Amino acid sequence: AHTYTRGTWTTPEATSPDRDIASTDYVAAGVVTSPTYLKWMLLFEEPDSKTVWVGKATPRDWLLPGESFAVSEATTRYGRVSYKMRAQSGPNGYMVTANVTLPQ
Repeated sequence: AHTYTRGTWTTPEATSPDRDIASTDYVAAGVVTSPTYLKWMLLFEEPDSKTVWVGKATPRDWLLPGESFAVSEATTRYGRVSYKMRAQSGPNGYMVTANVTLPQ
């Protein structure tokens, strides 16, 4: 259950099942959870190495033949990264191509 306006991504720290009792203020950490998971899904930085994963958790439906998606100016510790992935089927099977723009 969500005690604030739907679609605001505002997460209360605690709420009572009794709607007549007010909930506490929102928690800033909860507000950034969904955007953080989305970023990690599309562009993930290994914390202990200099590895940046592009599309590590891309949903399979996004990579059906003929589909494509793009990420623009995503922040990393090395600078902003952009990429576009396109899936296609061909005579040799299934193929995903990626055009990646790395920081200067």
